[in-house]
Amino acid sequence: MLLSKPRLQATGIRKQFPGVLALDGVSLTLAPGEVLAVVGENGAGKSTLMKIVAGVYQLDAGTVELDGVPVRFSGPADATQAGIILIHQELNLAENLSVVDNLFLGREETTGGMLRILARRQMAHRGAELLARVGLPANRIHRRVETLAPGEKQLVEIARALGAAVRVLIMDEPTSSLTQAETDRLYDVIAGLKSTGVSVLFISHRLAEVKRCCDRVVVLRDGKNAGELAKAEIGHDAMVRLMVGRDMQQFYPKVCRAGSGGAAVLSLEGVRYRGGPPTPVSLEVRAGEILGMAGLVGAGRTQLSEAVFGVRAVTTGTIRLNGQPVRIASPPMPSPPASPSFPRIAACTGSSFPKASASISACRTSIAFDRCSASAAGSKSNCTAPGSNGFASRRHRRPNRWGCFLAAINRKWSTANGWPATRGS
Repeated sequence: MLLSKPRLQATGIRKQFPGVLALDGVSLTLAPGEVLAVVGENGAGKSTLMKIVAGVYQLDAGTVELDGVPVRFSGPADATQAGIILIHQELNLAENLSVVDNLFLGREETTGGMLRILARRQMAHRGAELLARVGLPANRIHRRVETLAPGEKQLVEIARALGAAVRVLIMDEPTSSLTQAETDRLYDVIAGLKSTGVSVLFISHRLAEVKRCCDRVVVLRDGKNAGELAKAEIGHDAMVRLMVGRDMQQFYPKVCRAGSGGAAVLSLEGVRYRGGPPTPVSLEVRAGEILGMAGLVGAGRTQLSEAVFGVRAVTTGTIRLNGQPVRIASPPMPSPPASPSFPRIAACTGSSFPKASASISACRTSIAFDRCSASAAGSKSNCTAPGSNGFASRRHRRPNRWGCFLAAINRKWSTANGWPATRGS
C-alpha cells in the first residue's frame, strides 16, 4: 500500500504484436524512492512493459502517468527528457570513447557562443562528481570505456542517467554479467539512489537479489498481472508460485536420494590449474549422475572444464578417471573425415610396417584417393566415382599437391621394399 503520491502509474496497459498479445491490461504503481521489482517467466511481458514506459514502444491502450500527469512519449528521447531512463541488459555505451564523452553524449556542454566549443574542463569536473555518486574514482573519467570492467560500465550507465536528472531508473537484468563484488557495489548504488528520491524499476530472474534490494514485487504471467508482494511477503516460494500459477512442491517434491548413482567415474582432488584461483577444487561425478556447476561470470566454471579436458595445464592436485590417476596433457584429437580433396591416411602402429601380407595390404591401401588420383589437368584420370566417365570433374582437374606428395612417398617406399606400388601412385 503506497503512502505517498505515485511517481509513476501505469494503468490497463495493452500491447499487441502481429500474432502475439504481449500485454493485456497490465497495471503497476511506483512511489518516489521505491525499488520495485517486476518478475515473471520468459515471455511474461516484463521487457515490453518497461519499453513502453521508456518510450521505446507505443502502447495500444491504457495510460501512463508521471507525478500525476498523463504522458505519452514518442520515443526514448522524450522519456529521457522527462526523467525516465532505461538501462538495457546489453549496455548502450560507445566503447571507443572516453567515460566523460559517454556521460555527456548527446548533451555536451559547450562554450564560445555560436562557435559551440566543447567545455571539456567543465564536463570533466561535472563527470567526476557523477562518478563519485556511483562509487567510481575520478581517475576513470578520461579512460576509454572498453578498458573498464563490466561492473564499472554498469555504473557509468547509472552515472549518465544521474546526469540527465533521472526520476525513474529502469534496470533490465543489471547483474547478469557482474561478479559478486560488482553486484554488491551495485546494491549500494541502488540504496543511494533510493535515499535521494530516485525510483527504480528492477527486472531480474535472480529471485534472491530481488528479496535483498527491492521494497515490493509485481509479478507478471502471460502478459497479465499475476499478483503483488509487499516487503515482508517477498520470498522465493511465494514469487515462484505467482510466476507459474501453482505450488511447485505438488509437482516436484524434494526427494532425498542419499547414496544414489554408481561408482565414481571422474574425481578431482585439490585441483589447481593455470590461470585459475588459488583455492583448490574438489568434486566427484558418479555413473548415471548429472553434476551442475553454477557461479557468476569469472567464478572459474569454464576454466575448470578446460583443465579437465586438457586445454589448461593442471598445476597441483589429482584427476582420477574410474579410480585411476590420469594426467591429461592435451585434448583428444579427432581424426578428420575423408573428403574428395584429401587422401585417406590410416595409422599403422609399431616401429616398422608389419610383414604379414594382410597387414601389408592394409598399410599400402591406406594412401589412396577417395575418388580420383592426382593427374595432370585435362588428362584421363583414374576416377572411380559413379557417372564420372573416366574424366576428372572441374573440381579435380588441378593436381592435389598433398596427394601427389604422399603418393610419391608410397611409390618410393614400396619400390625399396620390393612391393608393388599402390594404384594411382
